[in-house]
Amino acid sequence: MSTETILQAMPIYETERFLLREIRISDADDFYANLSDEETMRYYGMAPLTEPEKAVKMIESRDLDRQENRAVRWAIARKEDDRLIGTIGYHHWDVRAFRAEVGYEINRAYWNQGVATEALRAVLRCGFGEMGLNRIEALASPENPSSIRVLEKVGFRKEGILQEYMHYNDRFHDAVMMALLKRDDQA
Repeated sequence: MSTETILQAMPIYETERFLLREIRISDADDFYANLSDEETMRYYGMAPLTEPEKAVKMIESRDLDRQENRAVRWAIARKEDDRLIGTIGYHHWDVRAFRAEVGYEINRAYWNQGVATEALRAVLRCGFGEMGLNRIEALASPENPSSIRVLEKVGFRKEGILQEYMHYNDRFHDAVMMALLKRDDQA
């Protein structure tokens, strides 16, 4: 398998209710609204944003991350109005090891509506397809059973607890390591 640039262009995916597309500067207000919300960011692994300009800088860095095979992140946009309600994507992409970590955040108004599950199924196809991954990992807070259920619903298995693995909001946090291997993918 080749380890050269895999994603020359940003893939776009359509699900029943959403369009998974590139995050645009025009999404900055909605992106900032999500990343500045304390409840949305509670288990995300970083402190909520406090400056809208940081959301813009994050959007601007996405294309370079993809081109250099470090990360790829999609806007989860409603089909009816193309409005961003969350993002999903891969980071810690190790091309040589054929693995990456998936993560997502969804606007609180859309929790418990199957958004993450629907979007995750689409990006798993990209991970095991265009990206050539063999292993997709996810870290979830043990205190966030909703996210663990989403991951289990699409086939991820718990591999163990990483004690005090993350540090945000001035304290250490455990993480549940979950993974899905290409041979086990049912998405």
